[in-house]
Amino acid sequence: MNENNTTSPLFPPIEPFATHMLEVGDGHTLYVEQCGNPHGLPVVVLHGGPGSGCSPKSRQRFDPTLYHIVCFDQRGCGRSVPLGKLEANTTQHLMTDIETIRQLVGVESWVVYGTSWGSTLALAYAQAYPERVRGIVTGAVFTGTEDELAWFYQPDGLARFFPEEYNALFDLLHLEDRSRIFHALEERLAPDTAEAEHLARTTFLLDAMSMILTPQREEIEAYMATPEFHKQTVRLWAHYFAQRCFLTPHQLFKDLPRMAHLPITILQGELDLCCPQGTARKLHAALPGSTYVSIPLCGHLPNDAMEAARVEATTAMAKRLGF
Repeated sequence: MNENNTTSPLFPPIEPFATHMLEVGDGHTLYVEQCGNPHGLPVVVLHGGPGSGCSPKSRQRFDPTLYHIVCFDQRGCGRSVPLGKLEANTTQHLMTDIETIRQLVGVESWVVYGTSWGSTLALAYAQAYPERVRGIVTGAVFTGTEDELAWFYQPDGLARFFPEEYNALFDLLHLEDRSRIFHALEERLAPDTAEAEHLARTTFLLDAMSMILTPQREEIEAYMATPEFHKQTVRLWAHYFAQRCFLTPHQLFKDLPRMAHLPITILQGELDLCCPQGTARKLHAALPGSTYVSIPLCGHLPNDAMEAARVEATTAMAKRLGF
């Protein structure tokens, strides 16, 4: 683990040995980076969101002597361009992009790592291309079902924990059918207006409050005042959820037999309000050979205990696969 920094369970920071701006068609160009050992066990890192991007910390969850670490920003995200582009931006496009990246870096198969929205994409990719996957490390599991999405907008979901933020959002939307929230957000965030910006910030605030175990509203609002906050990110998030992640109902559970032979580790914070642990436990039950690790006193965003569990899981996966 990290021998140079006793305050963090992560490996020390590293820089990419190669970066790429990869044209994937439809007007999209993806930022891709390679880190670690180019002859090591390949792993592709699928970031959360939808709409966020990979970060330097993404690299630090893998032993750089064991792993060939491939990170990228998904369509419309991070350093990929154009930022926030919704056209030709679906789960199916992202899975094709992962295959294009695999060919770019010249590997036959790899470990797939993804949490939150990254877990959705990891499961979908493993089911579509099981021959390209050696193993999966995932967590904060989200599978795009109606029940999971309803947790965000129904009065008996997040509203019970954050009524002020919940009411502020729906006071702006004036929706008779609250299940239309994501369609409404996608449409109303399109204009470049002060009203759209305010709506984006109100939406982000509710989502962010659910991610942090001890949320500090002032810190979240300070972030939303920085240049790093983009209305396009919130709109991309709404775009995917409006289309139910471009998956058929319960698709990821129905297609689990396609990947049941793969080693999979599931890491879940017990106090995750954004992606409650019920889905992760259901996934583990449906995959009897999977490893389930529950992290006490951990919400959606990782604490040190979760980061330590991630490092342990990725290192164990490498050893299990002979590295």
